[in-house]
Amino acid sequence: MLKGLLRVCAPGELDLLHRGALEVLDRTGLRIQGEFLLRALAGAGCRVDLAAHRAWFRPELVERQIAAQRGRYTMVRSSLWYPFCRSLPDDDVAMPAEFIVDYGYATP
Repeated sequence: MLKGLLRVCAPGELDLLHRGALEVLDRTGLRIQGEFLLRALAGAGCRVDLAAHRAWFRPELVERQIAAQRGRYTMVRSSLWYPFCRSLPDDDVAMPAEFIVDYGYATP
């Protein structure tokens, strides 16, 4: 079993990654197949091309959405082993027998 903390970013690198993601969302956008979602994004202020199935997200719109969602999932800790517990052991990392990835409509 893996124990301890794993640091994948040096101080300041997470901010650099965040700014880069905002730039990609603004300049390149996302290709989204669902017309319903594209229309909802247009209504929320995104630039949308329905024919190309693409939406672009202004940085201030993304930041506003992040702020609105902050604290929404306080009951769920991000963990591979205890996904629905209110708390986890301090300084502990658990690993499941298998990894499953599900990309749904909530992915963006």
